[in-house]
Parts: sequence; C-alpha cells; structure tokens
Amino acid sequence: MVVTKLDRFARSTVDGIQTIKQLFNKGVKVHFLNMGLVEDTPTGRLIFSIMTSFAEFECDMIVERTQEGKLLAKQNKDFKEGRPKKYSKKQIEHAIELKNITFISKLKK
Repeated sequence: MVVTKLDRFARSTVDGIQTIKQLFNKGVKVHFLNMGLVEDTPTGRLIFSIMTSFAEFECDMIVERTQEGKLLAKQNKDFKEGRPKKYSKKQIEHAIELKNITFISKLKK
C-alpha cells in the first residue's frame, strides 16, 4: 500500500497504530512517500509510532494557531468568517437571466 503522507493515513496516533497493525496482520506492506517503507519489526513499529505522534502534534498545533488567528481576526469589525463569495448576487441573477434567454430562444427555433 502506498500513502502520500503520514498525516493522511490516520487522524490520531492510536488510529494509525491500530490500522497499521491490521495491515501487517494481513501481510500488507505500507510505504509512505514522505517517510519510506514501514517494516513489521520492533524498530519499524517504534519509528512509525514516533512519526504518527509528531504528525498528530503538528495537526493539533495547526488547529490551535488557526483558532487563535480567528480570535484575533474577529476583533476587526470587518471580519467575515469563511471564504469570500466569488460572485455577487447581481452577477448570479444576471447569469440565470442569460441562461433563461438562451433556453427560450432554443425553444422558439
């Protein structure tokens, strides 16, 4: 089994260890592109456990920094949560109007 990154393999250290044990019991070899082949040896399992712990820690730190950033941003009166709208309501209505005109002109033909 090939996995692009360790942090995409499991959500937590415990989940990762359980999943890798199940795969090893089925005879599956696991290769992480950013880490290498994880072997079913005491050393391989130790390194995997340490690396998944670091991946979980890094994920937790990202969440914590994001929440802190949001709290700071919310102090700004112009703060709007979420991704900005790509199109305004007026642009969407115009697109629907053009689509309806095209549809009606096709019906008349």
